[in-house]
Amino acid sequence: MSHPSNEEVVAAFEAIHQDAANWRRSADTLNMAAAHARSLNLSGTHLGYLADSGGVTSKYQEVQDLAVRLLTEGARAMQEMAGVLVSVVEDYQYTDAEASISFKTIGEPK
Repeated sequence: MSHPSNEEVVAAFEAIHQDAANWRRSADTLNMAAAHARSLNLSGTHLGYLADSGGVTSKYQEVQDLAVRLLTEGARAMQEMAGVLVSVVEDYQYTDAEASISFKTIGEPK
């Protein structure tokens, strides 16, 4: 199995960074949706006496809270995914730099 060329490694890093950016954009979209969902406020006045007395208002609030929570959690998970992708690249680069230093040290005459 051959080792990847420098160009292939750079292309892979760029692709990973692009994926991380896509995850962050998706997280931003979910955060925006959560903010919009949070701003939707219907009360008994909006729904009417019968709906309010029948529990529709409280059920509406439960569903709204659930939607906001799920959207927020999804955004957080997407941000974490982006962070993990960037960490993978940084770890690879750090390990590669350390290995390079080790090889240079081994090759130096004593």
